[in-house]
Amino acid sequence: PLSDFVQNEKAYIASVDGVLDERYSVEYSRAIIVMTALGVDARDANGRNLFDGLSDMDFIEFQGTTGPIWALIALDSHPSYELVKDKSAKEQATRGKLIAAILAAQNKNGGWSLYEDDEPSVDITSMALTSLAPYTSSDAKVKKAVENGFASIADRQEKDGGFKYGKDESSESAAQVVVAMCANGVDPSKDACLVEGKASVLENMLSFQTDNGGFSHARGEADDPLATGQATYALVAYERFLSGQTALFDMSDIEIG
Repeated sequence: PLSDFVQNEKAYIASVDGVLDERYSVEYSRAIIVMTALGVDARDANGRNLFDGLSDMDFIEFQGTTGPIWALIALDSHPSYELVKDKSAKEQATRGKLIAAILAAQNKNGGWSLYEDDEPSVDITSMALTSLAPYTSSDAKVKKAVENGFASIADRQEKDGGFKYGKDESSESAAQVVVAMCANGVDPSKDACLVEGKASVLENMLSFQTDNGGFSHARGEADDPLATGQATYALVAYERFLSGQTALFDMSDIEIG
């Protein structure tokens, strides 16, 4: 049961004294998102404030672009959350600095990559678009960056609606695009949602479902836990979009405590 999972997570957080990882900030961001979804205030997980791990920009950016992206998503997962002020931080993290770091990492073609010298990827670009979605109506620079980001994704869309990860299409890329579109108020089921005349990205993602209900990374392969997990939460994002609920990572509708 979920209650056992929550207790186990709290026990683990206490056992490591709140230090989830000494190198990668995304571990804190993921924990914040998971605990919030389960109704737990991430500022008090067995007496530990998980935002302690997201106070230093140097630490957050060490993991590349995904650091600021997921830190911002975690911060915005509930309206009661704020970043912790840390006098020992080399550079104090703020919401504005997280947004600025994500915008600065955008490639000239509108996409995002994990590190500066890498090729832009559909997956990282979609994550960036998801993180910036709450700010498009209030910040012209963010709005333009998001528009350019979706244009870069459209340039890479295949005729069947999917996206290649290396030589082959992957379900994870399609899933991340579905989440990004839903977060930005765009219906991923429409044929012309990215490129007119091409199949929808949602249809493409569903084509990776295997006979036992899971999803494979590439067509013809067995179902894969990572692919299944990402496709599942993409479908939840779409369900919430259709029903007019808050976006996938916006848990303002959950009472935490």
